[in-house]
Amino acid sequence: MAGTRGQTVASVAALAALGGIAAALAFKQADYDPAEYAVPAAAPAARESGERRPGPGSGPGGSCDPRGMEPAGPAETFGPDTLADRIDGKADLYLAAGFRSLSCARFRVPGDPARQVERCEYEMGTPRAATQVFLAQKRDGGRPLPSGGYGQAADGGVFLVTGSRYVEMVASDTSEELAKAMAAVGGCLATSDGGEE
Repeated sequence: MAGTRGQTVASVAALAALGGIAAALAFKQADYDPAEYAVPAAAPAARESGERRPGPGSGPGGSCDPRGMEPAGPAETFGPDTLADRIDGKADLYLAAGFRSLSCARFRVPGDPARQVERCEYEMGTPRAATQVFLAQKRDGGRPLPSGGYGQAADGGVFLVTGSRYVEMVASDTSEELAKAMAAVGGCLATSDGGEE
């Protein structure tokens, strides 16, 4: 009889634990936001080939550059072999996701060269790879982009996915002027996908 009573107690405890797990999952599921994990739709050409074809307005020097600012130097580009020179310590994350190239450009406020915005565009090859990197780099406390799109504003920067690119923009200060400039560029990139049709 003692073995039966012990088995009954163990069974009840196991069922209670499973019930607790089921209740916790149900509670967490109620707070699930599918938009937070959605992969953004790519333009038809990007979906078909998995490649992003640069169009007018894409990349440094295009129509999505920050208005009212001027280039603060030449654009820099990096490939798989030189990525670690730019982002020492995080290159493996990008390379494992399918990194193809990185293009960075800095822009400054005319008359105040210390106030800058740097935009870096990581070409990842596919929208899924760009989203994978964005989610790995996602900042706590980020806010949705005012213009929509798949990204966030956080920590004096704007971070987004557009087509097969993951884009980071970081300002030299947290002024409203630079925040607005980055939000406008983010909106331009998110709505035009850098000029793709």
